[in-house]
Amino acid sequence: MAPSETPLKTGTLSGFGLRLREARKRARMTQQALSVACGVTRASIAQWEVGKTSPTLSHLKKAVVLLDTKVSWLLGEDNSNGQHHDTEPPRTDRRVH
Repeated sequence: MAPSETPLKTGTLSGFGLRLREARKRARMTQQALSVACGVTRASIAQWEVGKTSPTLSHLKKAVVLLDTKVSWLLGEDNSNGQHHDTEPPRTDRRVH
């Protein structure tokens, strides 16, 4: 398994799932839409949100871009609201390549 495919450690999921769900809802995305964009099943997104499983690093990176949030916020290391506050205008194209 490549380093970017290694799942996050389960111990980091205490608030991860709640924050992921919050970011997803703030982005007005369904679990299905996020799953398609990340290349996983809807069940995978649901399991991440309840803390049953964890995303790989590559899936986490995709979700961060799609949800316009920060990894540090999702992992509970940053107490901001998780949104980027750059001087650049908001992104409208959330596709991940």
